[in-house]
Amino acid sequence: MNSTASHKAIIYDGECPLCDAYTRTFVKMGILKNEERIPFSELKNQEFISRMDVSRQGNEIPLVDLNGGETIYGIDALLFLLAKKWKWIESVFHFRPLYFLFAQLYSTISYNRRIILAKKYRELECSCAPRFHLGYRLAFIFIAAMISFFITGMFGNALAETGVFKIENAGMKMDAICGTGWALTILFAMVFMKKNRIDYIGHLAVLEIIGVLVLLPSIIISPLIGFSGFVFCLMSVLFSSAVMLRGHIGRVRTLGLSNRWTAIWFFSLQATAIFWILEFSLLK
Repeated sequence: MNSTASHKAIIYDGECPLCDAYTRTFVKMGILKNEERIPFSELKNQEFISRMDVSRQGNEIPLVDLNGGETIYGIDALLFLLAKKWKWIESVFHFRPLYFLFAQLYSTISYNRRIILAKKYRELECSCAPRFHLGYRLAFIFIAAMISFFITGMFGNALAETGVFKIENAGMKMDAICGTGWALTILFAMVFMKKNRIDYIGHLAVLEIIGVLVLLPSIIISPLIGFSGFVFCLMSVLFSSAVMLRGHIGRVRTLGLSNRWTAIWFFSLQATAIFWILEFSLLK
């Protein structure tokens, strides 16, 4: 990290809004000049193209040396740039366990960024498409499940704190009510989906995260306002379901799958939720 970034340029996925946003942020922060961020779509016959590793350039963002030096990738490229602004970053990430953790997080997001965004991309002369990596796909699905499990449990506890119902173990019960349908849909996909099953489950993971993030305001506010909080929770669930339904329809279309998968997914969520609500009512 000792060479100056004034002779380097970041080559980013211009089809990816996330990549576009953070490289623009680097420009605004003075870490990069505008001409030092180049989208893959604008690459033609630049000299540095031959020095880029084809097997890495789509998976890890390249930071090329315009003077003919070594190209660095991924987390190393990001740390190099951030260390321009905050010198302490270089010393902090010499701690290898921390470096390893952030490198894995970076790779999990990078390898799954096109699943996260659910867009159709153009075929570019110089490819920036991340390769499929089963390990990072499964890691992303696992992280999404853990985030969803945690926030859904918080939502159950927040609902109980409104005081409308006396619910013991509300967090765990809410996880069962909301989570069983997702598990059932994944099972259906693994058994009956002939292709794209891992991509589809990856899209489900994105929808899970979106769905629970919508619930965060009600988790914070509803325990403070009693019955109105209970109503707020119900409205949040309806809004979350609508957002996820719309997202599922679009993602199924992107994958070229039948619309019946949206029906299977939505019915699984509703049917299992009703089952658990009735079951827990009987146990009270």
